[in-house]
Amino acid sequence: MTNILVMKGPGDLTTTQSITLVQNARCIRASYADTSNRIAGTVVAYPHTYENVPEGLWVCGGAHATDGYGPMLYHAVMEQVSTAGWAFCSDRGAVSTEAAAVWAAFKADPINVQSHILPQSLWRNLVTNDRLTEEQKEALKYAYSKERQVVLNELRRLGKLVTAGT
Repeated sequence: MTNILVMKGPGDLTTTQSITLVQNARCIRASYADTSNRIAGTVVAYPHTYENVPEGLWVCGGAHATDGYGPMLYHAVMEQVSTAGWAFCSDRGAVSTEAAAVWAAFKADPINVQSHILPQSLWRNLVTNDRLTEEQKEALKYAYSKERQVVLNELRRLGKLVTAGT
């Protein structure tokens, strides 16, 4: 069975919603609030250094979202990571089936997203886990980057991007 990825974009945010993008030396985080102004989704990336991996790899350290906004948050973080470093990859220990669908969609979009196979040392032991689906295992093998800030530029154009450094 193939997961269908439902993605809402910048134009789907209500008039009171925006994406907050926070970047500092320790993390890049994109989040949004629901109509009650409670955080309803966030994706965060942390810089990591691994042997035999280009400098600038950022690893997803957590993600959760509601209402189909998750993929947009991943795109926002990946676009910022691509300007601040090299590439963005899944958590090195766990990938939910929902997150695996997002990573699979990135891999299936070579026009907008560049995929980079990671050294086997970063995923060889992880993909032997029998509890993971093939899609989850595949997500562990790649990092992704973008040359253009399509989502962030659209959020800026709509006045829906709030940036902060801490």
